Amino acid sequence: MRCLGGVLAILALLIVVTSAEDPSFRILAPKFICGKSKAEGTSENQTDSGVSQQITIGLQTKGGQKLKYRVTVTFTLPGFVSQRHTLQLWKSVRQLEQRLEKERDAISDTNQILIMNEELVAGVIYTFNIVAIGEAGPIGVGQNFTIMYRGRNSQASVDQDGSSNSEDVSLLLLGAEVCYADIPYILKARLIFCEPKNDYTLAWSITGVDHVSVNTESSVLQIPPGVLSPGSTYSISVRVVGNSSGNEIVKATMKLTVLKRPLMGNIYPFDATVGFAQTTEARVAYNKPVDEVSWECRESADISCTENLIQGKNLVTTSFLKESKFQISASVEQLTLVSNIKVNAKSTISVTLQKTPPLYLIPGNRYEVTVDVAGLVPKCTSNWTLSNEEGFAYFDTTAIGGLGSIFINDIEENFLSELVDYGNDTVEREVRLIIPKEAELARNALYKFRLVTTCPEPIDDSVDGGKTRGSVASHWDMVLETNGPPSGLPLTVVPADNGTALNTFYTLSTGIANDTASDFPLRYTYWYVADGNTVQVGDFYEVMSTETQLPYSEKNVSVFYTVCDARQACSRIDGPQLRVRANPSIGLPDVLFRLDAVQKHFARGNYQDSMKVAFETLLTLKNQASGLYDEAYSRYTIILESQIKSIKEAFAQQSSYITQTSVLQFALQAKAIIDFKRGSNDHLLGELLELIDSVDRKPSRRRRAANPEPILTTKEVDSVTAKLEVYKSIVNSPSANLNGTNQLLAFIPNATRMYCEMEESRYSGEDGWLVLETKRLKATERNLLSSADRIPSDNPRVSLRSVDGAKTEQPLNNVSLLCLGKILFGRDILVNGTGSPMGMYQVILVVVYNNATQKTIDWKEGKYVWNVTVDENAANYECQVWNDDTKWSSKSCNSSYLGSHVVCECTQLNYLRIIPANESAVVEITTISTTTTQLSKEPTSTAPESVITTGSDMVTFSPTTDAPVSPTTPTSSAPATQPSTPPKTTSPAPATQPPTPPKTNSTTVQILPPSASPLNSTQMASATLTSSGALGYSILGALALCAVLTMAAFVLYHRRRNTTSLVDELQGIAGRVRAQSLPVRYARFQDEHNMSGDNVSTISDTVTV
Repeated sequence: MRCLGGVLAILALLIVVTSAEDPSFRILAPKFICGKSKAEGTSENQTDSGVSQQITIGLQTKGGQKLKYRVTVTFTLPGFVSQRHTLQLWKSVRQLEQRLEKERDAISDTNQILIMNEELVAGVIYTFNIVAIGEAGPIGVGQNFTIMYRGRNSQASVDQDGSSNSEDVSLLLLGAEVCYADIPYILKARLIFCEPKNDYTLAWSITGVDHVSVNTESSVLQIPPGVLSPGSTYSISVRVVGNSSGNEIVKATMKLTVLKRPLMGNIYPFDATVGFAQTTEARVAYNKPVDEVSWECRESADISCTENLIQGKNLVTTSFLKESKFQISASVEQLTLVSNIKVNAKSTISVTLQKTPPLYLIPGNRYEVTVDVAGLVPKCTSNWTLSNEEGFAYFDTTAIGGLGSIFINDIEENFLSELVDYGNDTVEREVRLIIPKEAELARNALYKFRLVTTCPEPIDDSVDGGKTRGSVASHWDMVLETNGPPSGLPLTVVPADNGTALNTFYTLSTGIANDTASDFPLRYTYWYVADGNTVQVGDFYEVMSTETQLPYSEKNVSVFYTVCDARQACSRIDGPQLRVRANPSIGLPDVLFRLDAVQKHFARGNYQDSMKVAFETLLTLKNQASGLYDEAYSRYTIILESQIKSIKEAFAQQSSYITQTSVLQFALQAKAIIDFKRGSNDHLLGELLELIDSVDRKPSRRRRAANPEPILTTKEVDSVTAKLEVYKSIVNSPSANLNGTNQLLAFIPNATRMYCEMEESRYSGEDGWLVLETKRLKATERNLLSSADRIPSDNPRVSLRSVDGAKTEQPLNNVSLLCLGKILFGRDILVNGTGSPMGMYQVILVVVYNNATQKTIDWKEGKYVWNVTVDENAANYECQVWNDDTKWSSKSCNSSYLGSHVVCECTQLNYLRIIPANESAVVEITTISTTTTQLSKEPTSTAPESVITTGSDMVTFSPTTDAPVSPTTPTSSAPATQPSTPPKTTSPAPATQPPTPPKTNSTTVQILPPSASPLNSTQMASATLTSSGALGYSILGALALCAVLTMAAFVLYHRRRNTTSLVDELQGIAGRVRAQSLPVRYARFQDEHNMSGDNVSTISDTVTV
């Protein structure tokens, strides 16, 4: 859009083709200035208050060059003029040149030239010649542009390549003339009419690219990554055709050169110490697709070990059977990456990456890299450190609480030490490298992260047995590079004040951001924030200024821009706060014109422009309490409803290329406008959810390119965040019902899964209404949550550490990943504003299958319903939740079954487990009555040791409120000596472990002393009874004693049976290990302990009472 005397730089692209050392720049200049008439896309009659009094010329250098500019001005007077007039004009031109020379440094810093309208004379043709001078002195090829200025109420035009002017219309192509093939490319066609015109369409074409890739009538051409070929040059053209006449109105062309990205990569590990005969993995990552990696392994110049490499996609695995030093190298083109490996015969450690780390770290972002450390034994420690070596950057990790570590406890309760004693077995654990946002990472630097693992030294029978065992340290190094975001210059706004809503055109401009040459072109995106809503003004490559109107708000309107480089590093630069005045002169014709522009923008595929015009119009009318607001809002909702259906059909039918980001941005902006009148158009929110669902389904798009999938992509809006934002409006609507709440609750596990798959870590809704944090877990973990994955309750009396999982011997079938999610409801949305407050809750786990399905939770009639599949008879299971007294209880759950499904209906939202009913039997001793004793039910069959059998699902919850809960007795799945305080090292009731046996000198049966026994107390209270009555009480006491003894005998028998079966299992492990010849032994077998006379307590000792 351009108004009378308008200022903003409407840009023509001109890149000088010179050598890399020569100065290179392009001119960004206005095409013309409209007179007192309507510019395209505007809705009001232009007035003097809406006219800018200057022309902005932008100068964009190539690759971030720092240039000085020499500007000369010449003029031409058409027709016959007097000598005196010519002399006066000559003096004014020389004064303009002198001012530009004085501001030479400022022009170099901001890359902008400001020309005031008052410095120009009507009817004169001005030619500006610009020559760039590099820092080292070379002079580039000169460029020029011509302005025909006809006065305040006429138009001035600028003649340049890449643009076309046909009478009262100007067309410019705004975008970079260079790009990379692996990032999206954006090119905008800027149309300016001095008379209002909406009856037109645009047609794009690119030489060498199929029509489907560019089939859009939008003014913005978006080319997805992978369509263009590196090293190629394309010709892009656009034609503007009138709808009614079919005639061509104007056209423009430009050249686009696709750069070749230099090959860069990294190898993991950079340096490592591995164990003898342990699996060793090396992998590589590159910044672009490669055809084939050539691997080589060498011990020395003459000894090769390449034949032992097992190759995969960008990785190799091997095992070294010799204590020596090795090098594994990967070569592609001219790039060779080397990993140095040292083999230590005493080490049992093997480290593998779960996923390849990012090639670049961006300072200010949070990163998490997870490795699997195998070969761990009791008393092993593994922690991430940062090497402070020459050539690598360093920061103090203590200031951020460390980078991540684990410790393997030597505790008999966790069964690990028994595995070691009997089987020489080891365990595998995840160790996460966590780099928080607060870490002060330097720009464009190298960091060496080292994982140091220290374990007890293996047993050596050849040395003195009394010698103290030492420790063995292993390391695994990973070198990561940082990519500093561009350093943006300040954002200036003209005018800075006294602007009028929907009338004044504000010019947002900045200079070229500083960054490395390989990170260009830069992407500039401009925004404003009004009444808490963020609206995009423009999104361009290498365009450093834009223009917009602003809505009226009682608060200040803030502006900012983001600038991103070609490797996705972005900076945000905030501009000034603007005070926008109300516009009481808006009439019905202006509103109708704007609504018509909304429809025409949408019809051409300009969804961003359509929503922007609608938002500015309705927000201004709303804040001004205009009498036109209700009618305008009603008209717009009719338009919006048709737009939602239209965009959904167009996206599904693939009739034109529409990006998923465009659809999601449209949904979020439409949701913001619907919120203007909450409760009046809730049906539109449901339609927005359906629209977002169409994005989730991801219809198969037509083939757009034969190139490999790109490595780098721009981070865009995701459908999960968009849907949660829409749900926020649904559950907070005055007309909200239980159905909307149920939909939200059912969507939460799905959102957790999708965030895990997208590797997003956090969603935080405005005002804290909803917070969701996610983490990916391996499906092969013995415990689904290790001690390092704890999510403590906000209740200070409860500190939960882990959740029960499936046994390692019986992994979950067909499971691709496990998602840990912590979700907090900041409002009382679960009860729809009725009843007592329910506080905040946490969803803990979602099991994700390979077919991308997971269990959802129903919430109805005040109960939370889980439907969990078990492999065995569902009637033998019951549901239990973890209460505030750190005990499992089934009191708040009603258990039922349907075929192989266990149905849990619980009134309490907490950790949930499905457990065999006979495992939940308890022995309860009471001292209140001598006539009542509760006994456990005799088990009829051996209960499974795992809480969840193969193929079962589990979703668990944890509360953060401090609601009182009646105490319950611990079940047999918890240790008998478990206190009522929070556990410190393991889960309160590990499902994958057998019940913890008591020590040999302890028992769960309490033998009461005579002074405190129920029998003595009863006899003292009944001293007045007859002798026959006393005899009766004696008989009852004897019966009670017999019952206690019987119960104790049962408990001992049950525990001995379980322990004996465990010992039998361990004996099998020992036999298996004896049959094998392991290279390293770090534990003695049980019989060897006994023969050596060692006093070692084992599980078998616990059966002796």
